[in-house]
Amino acid sequence: MTFSRREFFKLLGIAAASSKIASIIPTYAAPVLTANTPLLARKLGASPLMPITAHSRLSDADRMLPTDSVMPVLHVEDSFLRVPHGYIHASHVQPILRADYHPPTSLTSSSFPLASWAVVVAPSAGLYQYADTAASQVKRVGHGGILQAVDFLPPASNGAASWIALADNTGQHIGWSQAHLWRAITIPEVAPDDSRWLLINRSSKHLHAFQDNQEVFSAPCLPSYWMLNGDYTIIVKTPGVTQSGAPYALTLQSNSATSRDILITGVYWHNRFVQNDVIPSDDVHLTVHAARALYAFAPIGMRVTVI
Repeated sequence: MTFSRREFFKLLGIAAASSKIASIIPTYAAPVLTANTPLLARKLGASPLMPITAHSRLSDADRMLPTDSVMPVLHVEDSFLRVPHGYIHASHVQPILRADYHPPTSLTSSSFPLASWAVVVAPSAGLYQYADTAASQVKRVGHGGILQAVDFLPPASNGAASWIALADNTGQHIGWSQAHLWRAITIPEVAPDDSRWLLINRSSKHLHAFQDNQEVFSAPCLPSYWMLNGDYTIIVKTPGVTQSGAPYALTLQSNSATSRDILITGVYWHNRFVQNDVIPSDDVHLTVHAARALYAFAPIGMRVTVI
C-alpha cells in the first residue's frame, strides 16, 4: 500500500503546505501528518463497487457491500480508490486512519471516564433508549463523531458489553451506546497566537491556515450559504456539537453587524469534497481530519477572513 504524500493528504481532505506542519500542529492531531499511516475506507450509503477490469465480475455480495463496511485502501487512481474487491469513488467513502479505528468487536470494559468527550472509533455507533440493543435506536453516529460520556454501566454478565450514556454539548441526554465502540479523548487548549489566521475562499471552496504569513495547510471545504465576505473571529471551540456529534467545531463571530455567526465543523456523513460540490448548509463543512487539524491549530480569538 503506497501513496504519494499529496495523494495521502488529498484523501484526508487536507494539504500540507509547509514542512513545519508537524511542529505547528499539536501531538493529538499528529496522525494526520504522516503518509506512512495505513488508510482505510468506510463505505457511505449504497453505492456499488466497480470491477477491477471491464472483463471481471463481482459477486453481488462484493459489489453491494453494506454501509459502514471498512476496507483497506490499496491504491489511488484519480478520484477512485482501489479496495480489495474493486474500485469505489472517493466521494462514496469516509477515509479512516488505521490508528483511529477499532473494529466493532464485543469487548467489555471495567470503566469509562465520565464527563469526558468520547469519539466513535468503530465504523459507527448506535444510541438506544436504554442499555440494550433490543431497545429503540434513537441515533446513529458515524466514525469520528464526538459526544459527551455522562454515565456508565458495567457488563451485565461475562462476555456482555458495557454501556455508556451519551449527551450532546449542551448536556442533553441522547441515549445509551456500547462502550467499546467509543474512546475517551482529551483535547488540549491552544495558546493564543496573533501570528495565526485563516482564509476561507468561497469561490474555490478552500480554506488556508497561515502562521507568520506562511501557509501551513489548506483544506477543501463546503462553505455556509450564510457566510458573507469579511472578517470573523473564533469565539468558541467545542469538541463535538449537536446530537449528531459533529466533531471539532469552531464558532465564528462576524466583525460586521450585517453578518451572522458561522460554525465550522467536521462531517462524517458525506465526503463530497472530492467533487467540489455545493451542498446548502448553515455551517462550513470539512473532513473529520481537516477539522481536527484546524481545531489543533486555531486558538480562541484567531482572525478568519472570508473572500
